[in-house]
Amino acid sequence: MTTSTLAAPMLGAFDILLAPRDAYRRLDQRASWLIPLFLVALGTILVQRAMLPYVLRVLELTMPVGTEPEQIEAALRMTQLMNQLGWITVPLLLPLKWLLGALLMAGACIALDVQIERRPLFALLAQVSVVGLLQQITVWMIVVSRGEGVATVADLDPALGFQLLVPSLEGIALAVAQTFSFFTLWWIALLVMGVAHRSGCSLKKAFAVVSPLWLLLLIFRIGLAAFQA
Repeated sequence: MTTSTLAAPMLGAFDILLAPRDAYRRLDQRASWLIPLFLVALGTILVQRAMLPYVLRVLELTMPVGTEPEQIEAALRMTQLMNQLGWITVPLLLPLKWLLGALLMAGACIALDVQIERRPLFALLAQVSVVGLLQQITVWMIVVSRGEGVATVADLDPALGFQLLVPSLEGIALAVAQTFSFFTLWWIALLVMGVAHRSGCSLKKAFAVVSPLWLLLLIFRIGLAAFQA
C-alpha cells in the first residue's frame, strides 16, 4: 500500500469541512467514522499533552492558601497520570459519546417522523468531531501565545464566541456565550445539513433533531457556572 493510498482517506476526513456533501454521501462506509476516530483521538491526546504544563501551572497557582506541599504534589501527580491515561480513555470515550449522541438524535427522528438510520448518524457525529479538534488546537495556540500570563482556569478556556463581542458577560450569560462558540455553531450547522441531506427533511426539522445535543451542552455549561458561582 503506497503512501498516497493511505493519505487519501486521511485527507478525506476533512471533506466535512471543505466538501460536506461528499462527506454526507459516504456516511455508510466504515471508514467514515474509523478515520475520524483515529485523527481526532490522536489530535486530542497530543493537544492535551501540549496543554499539560499550563494545566499544572494553573493548578499549582490556584491551590487554596495553606495547602500542604504534599497535597499539591499529589494533585500534580494525579493530573499527570490522568493525562497519560488519555492514550486509553480518549479512543474509548469518543465512540461512546458519538453513540449516545446518535441515540438521542435517533429518538428525535422518531418523534419528528424523520426517516434516517442510526449508523449514518453515528458516522456524522464522528465526521463533525473534526471541528471540535480544530477548536482544541485553537485554544492551545491562544494559551501558548499568552505564555506566563496563563494563571487561572479561565485562561485555559479563552473566549471563542460571543463573549469576544461582549467581554463583560458573567454568570449564566457567560455560560451561554461560551457554549455557542464559533466552532460550536459551525458544528451545529454541519450536523443540521447532514441530517437534512441524508433524510430529505427540511432544515427546520433537521435542526430540531440536532437540538438535544446542543441543549445538553448548554445545560452542562450553565450547571458548571452555577456550581462555580
